[in-house]
This record gives sequence, structure tokens and C-alpha cells, in this order.
Amino acid sequence: MKRIQAVSRGPGQKYVLPRPKRASILLTTVVMLVVAGLAILALIQLTTQNVRDVARSEQRLQAFYTAEAGAQRVIDWFNRPEVSPDPEYFSPDEDGNYVDELGRSIITESLEAPPDFLPEVRRGANEAFRGRVTTLIVEPPWSDDPPFTVARLTSIGEADGGVDATVQMRLMDNRVPSITSPGAILSLRAASSGGQFQVNWGEIWTREALHLPQPLWNRFPTSDDDPWFGVRSETHLRDHQGSDYADGRDRHAYTSTPIEPTAPNYYQPFLEETLHQSNNNYRGYENLWQHQQIDWPTYDYETMKHLVQYHGFPIYRTTPEGDLITGHDANGEPIVQTFMEVFDSREFANPNEVDPDNAPPIYFIDTVDGNPPAPDGSNMATIRVQGQGPFFHGSFFIAANVRFGGAGNSPSLDHPRRPDDSIGQRINDTRLYGLFYTYGLAELYGNGDIFGSIIAEGGFEGGGNWEVFYDHRLSDESRTRIGSRLMADLWNSF
Repeated sequence: MKRIQAVSRGPGQKYVLPRPKRASILLTTVVMLVVAGLAILALIQLTTQNVRDVARSEQRLQAFYTAEAGAQRVIDWFNRPEVSPDPEYFSPDEDGNYVDELGRSIITESLEAPPDFLPEVRRGANEAFRGRVTTLIVEPPWSDDPPFTVARLTSIGEADGGVDATVQMRLMDNRVPSITSPGAILSLRAASSGGQFQVNWGEIWTREALHLPQPLWNRFPTSDDDPWFGVRSETHLRDHQGSDYADGRDRHAYTSTPIEPTAPNYYQPFLEETLHQSNNNYRGYENLWQHQQIDWPTYDYETMKHLVQYHGFPIYRTTPEGDLITGHDANGEPIVQTFMEVFDSREFANPNEVDPDNAPPIYFIDTVDGNPPAPDGSNMATIRVQGQGPFFHGSFFIAANVRFGGAGNSPSLDHPRRPDDSIGQRINDTRLYGLFYTYGLAELYGNGDIFGSIIAEGGFEGGGNWEVFYDHRLSDESRTRIGSRLMADLWNSF
């Protein structure tokens, strides 16, 4: 083995270490720089590719969302054929169905939406363009589709970067209920308003006696004044006090003896044309009928409560004092609020903000104990809606008695639509825009206006200065339907 000897030096001698070669240092530095440069270049390329992949994925996702928006547009056309490119194509049959009794679709031809009906997608505060639908095709069900398939749908969306995506789905018949009201005031018992009925653009229906206002001609419009107004009772028309019966010989005439349905002298309507011409007391009041057979809308407690729960709308329990339990605090104690605190201007500050083509929200107010209304009404509270200037919007199903009061001063509805779609008179004091359905008694006192409808299972009473303007859209099943008329059963995207 070779040994390394220690190096000794004498006094005055210097020891000098050997210097490395400069060429080798330079070469090492160059190699390191080249390696680092290649690594940086590879990292840049990898980062650039990742950025491109992410951007493409985002565009691909945006294209999918755009195609999905196109598919939703077609579903909207089935729900509202009047806004579609071909209302006849997207309308149900005369019975309101898209399939026959065997589940076979009425769609027998394909339809491709024209370019001006293809939607664009814009988002953000500046409404930046994100994508457009380039193709929408509706076609009949395929041969292997199950019964009750209405149509097949293809939607192609293109993102702003040019990437496209396709969504295909099968549309199934979905027979969801609609919440409609055929008249302005419907009472499943008697109806009276202290002789102060003021109803426009719709009818009043009663299952028991209806008390006519006094004087008749100051409160009820004639058929010439309002062709949509009418009064129908399954039993009798009586005077404003409910004591005597209307006698069709004269609009002033009442009798203590009930008028039989077979008698010629009662309002149902006046049939003798010569009598119309000779007696102005008859003229224009052919819109008052008694002893009628009426097809009532029915929204029983259990069914409506289930539907509201199923579709995610809120349900509130009432207290015995007529307030609402809206939740519970951290200690489990109920949070109690008044009807006005919960619903006044809940969605809109005034009725002019409401989109008349959209279905209103639905609210269910339950009994005190959460059980169906008792025959004697013992578990139904009385909700008192007092105060100045409230505004309520929605379809309210209330398992309680409701009493309106107060001085009014609610916001105005400037351009209400009449049944012929023309603009009617301004409604100056709009308390409610929507439907009130109560399983108890409905009472209107004080002042106020309603654009919509009231249905009262427990009867209708009042004595204030109210007007009800019937919203004819409440009879439109496509607008008041709970959920979509069609549902997507099968999705494919590529």
C-alpha cells in the first residue's frame, strides 16, 4: 500500500497548494447552465400545456353548460308554448296531454329551432359573452323508448373559445298539478260583504246563499260594463241582510218566499227579451245566476301540504294567537313572527316588480297542532293582518281564519292586465298580488285592493271598502303548474 508522507518544511519555507485548471471550471459552469436552461424550458412547456388544458377544460365545461341551457329552453317551450318558435308543435292536445292513454307521444315530427330562437349565455356584472347554442333539435321518441316518453332532444353548445359540447336527453310526461282559480271570490259556504261587494274582471261563486249588495247598480257592474263579471250561487241570491230572496221581476224586488228553480222570475238569467226592452231594471244584469251547478276547484289540506313539502316550499305552523312559527332558536324555543313580518314585501317591494308570466311562490300555513282542520275549527287560529301599506305576493294556502283590516295605503299596480290582455285601470291600493286559499273564514274589513283571487272554504264576509280585480292568469295551468310539465329522464353528454 502506498503511504502518503507528511510534508515538512523548514523555517522560511512556503507551502503552496496546486491550483485547479481554469478550463474545467468553465466547462462545469456551462454544463450546469445548459441543464438549468433545459429544465426551465421543460417547466415552461409543461406549465403552458397545463394552462391550455385547464382553459380547454373550462371551455368544455362552459360549452356543456351552454348546451344544457339550450335543453332547458326547449323544456320551457313545452311549459309555455306561446313563447316557442312553433306554439302548435309544443302545445298539448285538447285534453292538455302530450301522450295518449297508452303513453304514446303526440310528437310525430322533428323540429329544429331557427337561429333567432337559439339562446346565448352571458354572465357577470358586465354580461360578458360565454357561449351560444348552435343547434336545438326535437324529435319523436325512439322505438326503444318507454311509454310516456314525449320527445328526444339534442342541444349543441359552443363556448366563446370555439369548443363545443352536445347534450341529449329523453323528455318524459310529468303530470304535475296546477293551482288555478276560475273566479275572483269563491266561497264554499255563504258570501256577504255588508253589501259592499266590488269585483272586477271575474266572477263570484258561492255554495250557499250569496247576499247581493245594496244598491245593486252601484256595486255590481252590468254585462256591458264588465263582460267578465258574474255571480253564481248553488242556492239563492238574497238581499244584503240575508233575510229576503231576490225576485227577478225587478232589481229592487225581494220576497220572503224562496224563488224555486223552476220559476221564471229569478236571475238565471232573464230570458224574456221583450221584458228586457220594456224594463230597464233588467237591462245588463243577465250576469246574475242562482241554483247553478258549479265545478269547484278543490285543494284539500293533506294534498297541498304534501305538495308544498315535496317541492321545497316553506310551511309555517300557527300559534293559538294567530302568529307564525318560523323556526327555533339555539335553545329550541320557537321563533314567532306576525304574518306581516314574514310576508310583507318578502320578494318584491311593490306589485310592478312582479313578472306576470312567472308562477308565484307557494306558502302553506298550518293549523295550530299540525293536523287537518277540525270540523268545528277548534285547531284553526285567526290570523289578523293589520297595518298600513303592506304588500303580499304569492299563492297562500292557510289552515286558519284570515281577517284583513287596516287603512290601506299599499303600493299601486300601474298596468294590470284584464282577461282580454288589455291594460286595465290602475289599482291604487294593492294588498295582495296572487291567491289566498283559506280552509277557514275569510274576512275583509278596512280598505284595500286585491289583484288575484280569494277562495274560502269557511265562507266569505266583510264590511270594508275593498275591491277584488281578478287576475285571469290564475286560470292558466301552464303558469300555475307546480313544477315542469316535462322532466328529463335520460342524459347523455359528449
